[in-house]
Amino acid sequence: MHILTIKPKLKLDIAVKRVAAYIRVSYLDEHTSHSLERQREYFKALIAGNPEWSSAGIFCDSGKSGTGIDKRNGFKAMIAECEAGRVDMVITKSISRFARNTVDLLKAIRRLRELGIAVWFEKERINTLTSTGELMITLLASYAEEEVMSISQNVKWGIQKRFKEGRPQCCQRVFGYVWDEDKAGYVIKEDESAIVRKMYDDFLSGMSPYQICKRLKADGITTVRGKYASTGNLLRMLSSEFYLGRLVLQKTFVADSLTHKRETNNGELPKYVVDDDHEAIIDDETFQRAQELIRKRQELGLKKRANLNIYPFTQMVVCGKCGSYYHRHVGHKESSEKTTWICGTHRRSARKCRNRNVPEWVLMEKSAEALGLKEFDAETFKENIDHVVANEDDSLAFCFKDGRVTVTKWKGIRKCAQSRKYQRR
Repeated sequence: MHILTIKPKLKLDIAVKRVAAYIRVSYLDEHTSHSLERQREYFKALIAGNPEWSSAGIFCDSGKSGTGIDKRNGFKAMIAECEAGRVDMVITKSISRFARNTVDLLKAIRRLRELGIAVWFEKERINTLTSTGELMITLLASYAEEEVMSISQNVKWGIQKRFKEGRPQCCQRVFGYVWDEDKAGYVIKEDESAIVRKMYDDFLSGMSPYQICKRLKADGITTVRGKYASTGNLLRMLSSEFYLGRLVLQKTFVADSLTHKRETNNGELPKYVVDDDHEAIIDDETFQRAQELIRKRQELGLKKRANLNIYPFTQMVVCGKCGSYYHRHVGHKESSEKTTWICGTHRRSARKCRNRNVPEWVLMEKSAEALGLKEFDAETFKENIDHVVANEDDSLAFCFKDGRVTVTKWKGIRKCAQSRKYQRR
């Protein structure tokens, strides 16, 4: 009996291997840029010096962390070239340069292994296509991951030490201020501080965040990032104690060193408050009034773009047909202003609810009559009335907090613009 053994033909047994190199540096500065160039030249010479190799490209990521691959465009481009069949082998300096996250590392080398592509780690002298390659990779990657956790703990300790001393982690750009290196602190930037004061004034005078953002955009005013402000940006500025001259440290923290996920500090870690750290732009009374207005908005559940004016009839007038709240609408006819309250459903789609609009002056007049007052008083209205039902028959039902209900008709009543008196048609 004669047995013939046919040896398998591996993809790496081709005469010339197309070799790609991968380089990564975590931080980009003058020192690391030189290191990046040295590594690039080193791998170019290494590939060119091997007659069995041809260059398939050198892929770089500068200033990118090794704990994830989502933001590493160079790494993703290299994987794409491998999947396209244009690479036979990948070489890199070490496991930590390739990836510090064990899961990402194993996922990448297993994908390349499926394609028959070896990864050669020069420092550890490991080839991923060998039988012991993945075992060694797993062990060494675990050490690299632990190193990341250790470095992260050391960095966090340094940051918290600065916080305890009342020093910020870094000199962040804040709209309205500029960092003064000589004074080692924030100083007011006059042109931007005037804009901040106007934001607060507009907000407290009744403008909604959406309206303020719209005005800022029309004036060509952008944030410190050079973008137009959103309502979320504006509300954060209106809630920032920084404009009181107060520094609040450790508002957020990194929960996971591998994913770099940042979370709001809701008591998990201590916060550090530094009063009179810098000159204030907004006084305490103005700031507290703004916070109260924001709180009222949240209690009422208004949308972010809704007007923040809290009127006496806000969420007090209910449609007797569909149950929706009435909303305030200000219209303009010639030079006179006409304000009405409109059913929320009717405002969105007149076909779904045809209940009539109620002029604001009618609500004020009829509220005063129901309360036995000569003139409408907002505080008395709030103290006594639970809600008002606007019915289809043009009647208003005033439901008192003590359980009483007073119904009054308003159909056919109009207001004379000249005499400002109420008359029957």
